[in-house]
Amino acid sequence: YRVMLVDDEEWILRGLQKKFPWKEYGFEVIASFSDSLDAKDYIQHHAVDAVFTDIRMPELSGIDLMKQVTEERPEIKFVFITGFSDFEYAREAIRNNAVDYILKPVEAEQVDEVLNRLKKALEFQKYQILYKKEKESPKDEKSILPSGSNAQRIMQQMTRYIDEHFSENLSLKELAEQNFLSFHYSSEL
Repeated sequence: YRVMLVDDEEWILRGLQKKFPWKEYGFEVIASFSDSLDAKDYIQHHAVDAVFTDIRMPELSGIDLMKQVTEERPEIKFVFITGFSDFEYAREAIRNNAVDYILKPVEAEQVDEVLNRLKKALEFQKYQILYKKEKESPKDEKSILPSGSNAQRIMQQMTRYIDEHFSENLSLKELAEQNFLSFHYSSEL
């Protein structure tokens, strides 16, 4: 998944890039910005799956960045990393569907938790989109899933499992194991 970092302090951006185990969780940092307006412009022209951003920044706050971006691109997930423990900021982030809100300095265990939560949210979103497309396609049209295989049946089983275990922390690996598939094959569905 493609991640973008936004913080008005350059040293924090460098720290986030180096300290987080991005690749271990399937993420790639594709861009980082110290100016939130530049970040907003970048998002309008590039594929971005998630944004890690500070809240208090000159020009455009992280909350306002999220609101403006998700008006046009609601699929982009936001995680806030901030040095301010103001409850109003946290509440506003949650109201706008942020995946998480982390206080600086960030602890290693928090990093693992948030990256895992973000990955699961993105995977779930991916399956919702695929399922919706499959469900809405006319029966006489070719399926978006690979033909000549059990892909449609497997996708239905995976979707049913997600529906039944929605409140739990799910992963693509777990879905693959439940259907006796390799992780790679299930990610291709």
